[in-house]
Parts: sequence; structure tokens; C-alpha cells
Amino acid sequence: MSWIDRIAPEDAEGPLARVCDEALKRAGRIYEIVKIQSLRPDILQAWLAHVVAFFNDANRLAESLSVDPEPA
Repeated sequence: MSWIDRIAPEDAEGPLARVCDEALKRAGRIYEIVKIQSLRPDILQAWLAHVVAFFNDANRLAESLSVDPEPA
């Protein structure tokens, strides 16, 4: 099994702590992909901005097409 160093959310400080707090508010948990990127909070913030924008765009597209963005 490979090992990736990471900073635990409870040990996060500064920008990483803000990212963890936002993740908890948005998703109710901190996913492993966020934890894995914890050593580079600058890149993590850019990646999260991309992901949030992608899903916002997908939801807007689904609304414009009258499609349920979360199929059953």
C-alpha cells in the first residue's frame, strides 16, 4: 500500500483550516481527496474552486434543460 503524507483536519492552520471548514459546511465531511492535497493548500484551493464551478455550471445546465442534476 502506498503512503501519502497529509495534515489532519484538526491540525490544519491558516488557509488549510479555512478550506477544511468550508468543506465541512458544504459537504458535511472532509473527503479523502481534500486530505491528500493538504500539503499544498494553494493548489487545493484552486482545485476546489474548479470543482465547485464545474458543479455549479452542471446544475445550471441541468436546470436550463429541465433535467434532474441528481438522477435517482
